[in-house]
Amino acid sequence: MDSTFYLGIKKILLAHEYVLDHAHRCEYHGERGSYGLVYVIRGEAKYIFSTGERVTLRPGDVFFISPKSAYAILCDGEFLHDTINFLLY
Repeated sequence: MDSTFYLGIKKILLAHEYVLDHAHRCEYHGERGSYGLVYVIRGEAKYIFSTGERVTLRPGDVFFISPKSAYAILCDGEFLHDTINFLLY
C-alpha cells in the first residue's frame, strides 16, 4: 500500500515576520479561511481556541493552524514570529 502524501500549495496569501505585543491583540472570531504556519523567533504567546484548547508557543516552535480555527493570541511581552498563510489544492 502506497502511503505517499503530496501537499500542493495553491496560493500564498501572506508571508511576513511580525511582532505582536501585549498592546496589540490578534483574534480570529470565525474561521480564519486559510492554513497557517507560525515559526517563533523570540518571545512566548498563548493561542486560545474557541474549542477551549490552549497552546503556548515558544522560540523554535513551528505551529500549523487549520483554516477552520477560531482563536485569540495573547502575549505579555514581544512575540516575534514568521507567519505564512496559504491555500491548498
